[in-house]
Amino acid sequence: LGGYTCNINVLNSPEFAEIAPYNPAFAETMTFVKDFWNVPVFGELLVVVQNELGAYIVGGEGTAQEALDTIAEEHDRILRDAGLVQ
Repeated sequence: LGGYTCNINVLNSPEFAEIAPYNPAFAETMTFVKDFWNVPVFGELLVVVQNELGAYIVGGEGTAQEALDTIAEEHDRILRDAGLVQ
């Protein structure tokens, strides 16, 4: 669902509700979803996850543990550099 909107005007529109059978339920859930990456460095964090999981899952590189360890290390560095964790 990576391409779905969170724009309230779109979610509330009749066109959105009618275009797919699951859209009304999706629109309803978006009223209470909480983004746990609500930080200015979100994009940097996301790139790390996409690159590492993609390399492991699609590319067959390394192990799951190595991918997750790299994600954790990079996220820690990014968050520290941004002053969001100590």
